[in-house]
Amino acid sequence: MRFELNEIVENCLVCGGQTFKNSIYGGYRYQNSEFRLVYCTQCGFMRLSPFPDKQTLLNIYSQDDYFDNYYATADGIKGYTDAGIDIFRNDSLVLKRIREYKTRGRLLDIGCAGGHFLANAKKLSFETYGVEINKKMVDHARHANQLKVFEGDLAGADFEEGYFDIIYAQDVLEHMLDLNKNIEIIKKILNKDGIFVINQPLTYNKSLNNLFLAANMFFKKDRFSKYPPTHLWEFNAKTLKDYLIKSGFQILRYSLMESKAKPFNAKEGVDFKRLCGYCIKNLSSIVSNLKLLKRFNLGDRALVVCRKGR
Repeated sequence: MRFELNEIVENCLVCGGQTFKNSIYGGYRYQNSEFRLVYCTQCGFMRLSPFPDKQTLLNIYSQDDYFDNYYATADGIKGYTDAGIDIFRNDSLVLKRIREYKTRGRLLDIGCAGGHFLANAKKLSFETYGVEINKKMVDHARHANQLKVFEGDLAGADFEEGYFDIIYAQDVLEHMLDLNKNIEIIKKILNKDGIFVINQPLTYNKSLNNLFLAANMFFKKDRFSKYPPTHLWEFNAKTLKDYLIKSGFQILRYSLMESKAKPFNAKEGVDFKRLCGYCIKNLSSIVSNLKLLKRFNLGDRALVVCRKGR
């Protein structure tokens, strides 16, 4: 089976540049098609070329394999659904940050999966809503966690203008095929005093681990990943900030961190190469999070709080 490709020829979303070149990181090979990871020669913003079409992405997100991979627990998706909501320690950090600006109100989690974040937010008396594409995750959120979750994408949810006090997006922006359109929807449904909180992976931002990834690519004959091409956009510390400002947001707080390595996936097993990668990732987390080095914008994740520009 070969999916149709959806090449979107457009200027760079961040700076408007028109020239892109292939990056050292290769890209993805999926269903006999190649999706190259390219970068803007003007600002460095990275994206796929070509893009998978919308139906391809829906097919990917509707499968259990995607969540097996994403959560990378020893038991895959079962480890997520059976472990309970407290497994996600990152929730407490994000909720602490949110409560510095909002202690109550309507909170929307875009791409909420099984609802672990919403369940923790609900404990703090927020009125919670979610949007999720994967049916199995929606069912889990609704029945196991008793949450209000819309099955589908953000555009299909059709929320009222100015309805939400907080909109949260964790590991979401990079998956949105029409990112600009979704940002406009977010601005529309966020009230004038609301906050937009973004927990964003910066996979190829500066860090010890990224230096290792880049060096490793020089020795690989095949630079294409076997995983599905779901990350359509790749921000770094600067391009994410520039994109949000260009999109009409005022940044209230912007912090970087380097996450620790995910647990080993039982389906893949543990070999010497994976063990080396695991150790380097955790070492990178320690180094990049040192206060002395924070000024260099090291890290593979950004936590951003912003609001619509006044």
